Amino acid sequence: MLHFHVNPLGNVTREWSEAPLNVGVFDGDFQLSAIPTLGPYHVTATVKGERLVSETFEVQDYVPTHIDVEVRLNSIPVLEDQGLNLTVSAKYPLGQPARGTARLDLYIEGDVLDQTKTVSMNGMANLQISFFKPPVILEEEHNVRLKVTFTDDLTSKSYPILRFKPSCYYDAI
Repeated sequence: MLHFHVNPLGNVTREWSEAPLNVGVFDGDFQLSAIPTLGPYHVTATVKGERLVSETFEVQDYVPTHIDVEVRLNSIPVLEDQGLNLTVSAKYPLGQPARGTARLDLYIEGDVLDQTKTVSMNGMANLQISFFKPPVILEEEHNVRLKVTFTDDLTSKSYPILRFKPSCYYDAI
């Protein structure tokens, strides 16, 4: 009995000239290289030159299903700050840092875009965003809106922010 394993380039990467059976079943394993050739692999079992069974599996690039993007205020902003001190973090599902670009759009006074800031990051970035046009303070509290989108370098896919911590209030103190 001969079992062989063929990679996408057509090379035989593993052969067993004698395949011991355990209750009529061959049990064998093979390890792909750390950086395997992408594409379909074929495993075939033959007896005396006759093909009995063949199976195919495909090795593909790992593409994360999502990225967890988080924005945190490093300090509660007060009027004297005239801006926001933030940390933006982005992680893959298994916790590894995501490399990419974060785009932050800062809105004040409703839907008035104050500024857009773009930063390259590898997992995390600390930012100080100063207001170009400080909000008109008519109350003790004034809301600003921050829209954050992270674009992953690996997939070029964009992810909107999933979480803000804590709520963003601009206090006039």
